Amino acid sequence: MKTNKVLGLIIIALIILEIILCGYILNKESKPKNSCILGESCSEVQESAYGKVFGTPWAYIGIAAFFLLLVSYFINNKIFRIATCLGSIVSFYLIFIQLFVIKNICINCMEVHAVMFLILILSFIRK
Repeated sequence: MKTNKVLGLIIIALIILEIILCGYILNKESKPKNSCILGESCSEVQESAYGKVFGTPWAYIGIAAFFLLLVSYFINNKIFRIATCLGSIVSFYLIFIQLFVIKNICINCMEVHAVMFLILILSFIRK
């Protein structure tokens, strides 16, 4: 029982981290310099045709999605698990686009995807 509480707190912290990471990407996106923590390919990825959905940067969508994920955590465990699966599918899609279409990797984006996969794993470990 105590393990579930600890896992729950870790999941909540990771979701908040995701919101912060997306905010970081947005903050750096508004600056003229490259927004990558490491490397130089973040601009190419974020400014590509795949960097936005209907004119909205993925980072804005990420903030909204992770906020909804946080809300779903408190509503219902089944809904939360479904939401983490959907988030992971989107992450797989975006990784595929980076690797095989754009052929560049945004380290900041990959951090968001990695944490999303960690949330998915923890959501199924937690009962």
